[in-house]
Amino acid sequence: MAGRRVAARPRPDQAPAAAAARLAWMDTLRVTAIAGVIVMHAATAYILDIDWYYQERTTSILTPTLLAFPALLGGLFGLGPLFLLGGLLSPGSLARKGPGGFARGRLLRLGLPLLGFFVLVDPLTDYLGALAEGEQPRLWPYLADQTGTRDTGPMWFVALLLLLSLAYAGLRRLYPARSGVTAAIGHRYLVAAAAGIAAGSFAVRLVSPLGAETFANLRWEAWPQGIGLFALGVLAGERGWLEVLDRRLVRGCRWAAMAALLGLTALAASALVTDRLDAVAGGLAWLSAAFAVLEGLGAVALSLWLVAWFRHRWDRPAGLVRRAGRGSYAAYVLHPPVLVVLSLLARPLPVAPEAKFVLVAAGGVVAAVAVGVGLTRLR
Repeated sequence: MAGRRVAARPRPDQAPAAAAARLAWMDTLRVTAIAGVIVMHAATAYILDIDWYYQERTTSILTPTLLAFPALLGGLFGLGPLFLLGGLLSPGSLARKGPGGFARGRLLRLGLPLLGFFVLVDPLTDYLGALAEGEQPRLWPYLADQTGTRDTGPMWFVALLLLLSLAYAGLRRLYPARSGVTAAIGHRYLVAAAAGIAAGSFAVRLVSPLGAETFANLRWEAWPQGIGLFALGVLAGERGWLEVLDRRLVRGCRWAAMAALLGLTALAASALVTDRLDAVAGGLAWLSAAFAVLEGLGAVALSLWLVAWFRHRWDRPAGLVRRAGRGSYAAYVLHPPVLVVLSLLARPLPVAPEAKFVLVAAGGVVAAVAVGVGLTRLR
């Protein structure tokens, strides 16, 4: 493609005919991000010292060390593009349905699965995890939350997306957006989003550091990033920023994302060597402030670059990817019990936890997506 700008395309609320092409890259992005989440959660069962429904951890020191930094970066930024994408799609949906219809649709699509996971899927997965670890549990104490372990699990992402969607519907009911506006993205908005994420993350982590237990596992420390990227996506959707996206800006985002990732890796490694990981996780310390600044920069630059890259490189419809994309949301909701069932099947195998991790991660991605695709065929 010649020129400095990506070729302009119809806006989401103005071009139903372009939906197929647009959904191709969106489906690919969704499937890629959710597959990464599934792989990381499989790693928490076998490699990483992070709570998961089933645990069969390796005794090796090398493997967790090698996976620690990729897991840190994946945990920080893995869902960022989905928040940006959620904001990007919201203006078109709201324009078609109106604020009330948009809010009702989000309550059904996001609220009901969230409730179902909290009430049924999470306790059932806890029960399966105990069963896989060789215990003889009873199901009812888990369903009645007599164990005190019920939480939202990975659905904190859906809970935050639901709240943001409802807030956006309320805002646009009071202050309707201007229609037909298409403009180039302003650098000041990107700077403002990165600064807002950095300031919000630093402030929240004064009381809820990274890795700390939170009510129902809602992960307050990740909310500033989700809020900032969703808001940026909404503005991009309303103003058509992706339709006139300057290539120099995309390249700048790529280099800024690389710099932020390298900076975070160096900062985390330095804190690990000096035994100051607690200062990085949160608190009134320069390490925590530097970590938040690099996170804000990385979240905006990486998410925007990934969206632009997928939109440019993966904009061709493919039947398999499209079906997987339609089932990706259900795969995300149901991947915890799928992984635990696979761990239960893999438990008797006479192989190292690292090998089981590879088997469960690969099988978990395929099985979870297959379950999601199967569910989308049901009304």
